[in-house]
Amino acid sequence: MEIICNKSRKVVVVSSDLAEAMGAQVEQLVGHFLSDLISQIVPVKLIEDMCLSLDTGQNYSTTIRLKGRHSLWVVITASRVYLEGKHAGFRVMMKKASDSEILTAKNNFKKLMLGLFQVKNGWIVPVKAVDDEDEENHVPWPFIG
Repeated sequence: MEIICNKSRKVVVVSSDLAEAMGAQVEQLVGHFLSDLISQIVPVKLIEDMCLSLDTGQNYSTTIRLKGRHSLWVVITASRVYLEGKHAGFRVMMKKASDSEILTAKNNFKKLMLGLFQVKNGWIVPVKAVDDEDEENHVPWPFIG
């Protein structure tokens, strides 16, 4: 299953197997933003982090739920696409998520929504770990020498 998006993350190509799995026609999915295809159960913070990471040239991998007539949980891997050496858009490869991947994603979504965790470059990390990176909170290790 695969989606190709332009630079503004609008869907330009959808594989027929993905459209079928979502219970939609390919034509119904083309022209929408990638984020429009993601279920509202997925925290906005995760979608924002994915977009930011892709814009900075990083690959992104996570488990999400797609909208559609059928509840479709997938593991996505998104990366930039280049044509003639220039950034042309994004390629999103998908595979059906296993039961354990779905359970992990649901638990992480709850923690994100409760504010216990944040997303940073695709990684779910405790809020304290993100705060520890701030220079104000940085305490140097004692030098033993």
